[in-house]
Amino acid sequence: MTMRSIIYILLFTGLLASCAKPKAPEFKGVENIQIQLSGFTKATISGDAQFFNPNKAKVYIHSADMRVFLEDQQISQFDKDIDVLAGGNTDFAVPVEFDVLLKDINLGSFTSALGIGEKKERKFFFKGHIRVKMHGVNFKIPVEHIERVEI
Repeated sequence: MTMRSIIYILLFTGLLASCAKPKAPEFKGVENIQIQLSGFTKATISGDAQFFNPNKAKVYIHSADMRVFLEDQQISQFDKDIDVLAGGNTDFAVPVEFDVLLKDINLGSFTSALGIGEKKERKFFFKGHIRVKMHGVNFKIPVEHIERVEI
């Protein structure tokens, strides 16, 4: 075996060892949760799902499929196409929005939906996954998160 062959083998082995498997972005929580009335019986809840991309490479987020619970009752579900590109080793946000019936979140009256009256802390639970693509590979990231919101 020639010195040139040994160098090529060492270089090839080094390249293979340096290629780490991509890590899934880490779900950090939901921020900027807002409730907007959509008529007298429905509300639209929106927020920003926060993630961290632990990879050096950028990642493309292309969909989210989520069930939303208030306390222990499912109040909504959404499957949304998303177009977010996140740089490597950075935090990024994915906007989410879904509709709920006011009766399901105990905002049965117009005045309580507007924030007039007594507010109390409620527990929202998000469960589902987002689909991402990195280095041409698609994979799902599971999401399970509890967010406490005063409404």
